[in-house]
Amino acid sequence: MAKKSSNSLNETKAYSEDDWRAQEDCRTLMEAEKIEADPNRYKAAKKEAARKVKELQAMLNAAKDLAGGDKDKGKKEFKEV
Repeated sequence: MAKKSSNSLNETKAYSEDDWRAQEDCRTLMEAEKIEADPNRYKAAKKEAARKVKELQAMLNAAKDLAGGDKDKGKKEFKEV
């Protein structure tokens, strides 16, 4: 009978969702460090984040209007980043 190879390429490890999330979070943190180290890239990312917040606020207000709610009631103001 053939002996099972212990070559790591032949072994598979089942990753849990937590393992996958930790790996993905690690990649995200490494990319964030690259962005923060590049002033132009960091500035562009902050500008895009502010644009996205405005876009989401407009969508929220439109949804409130469609629902017949008072769009100013309970509205949180988002400051530009």
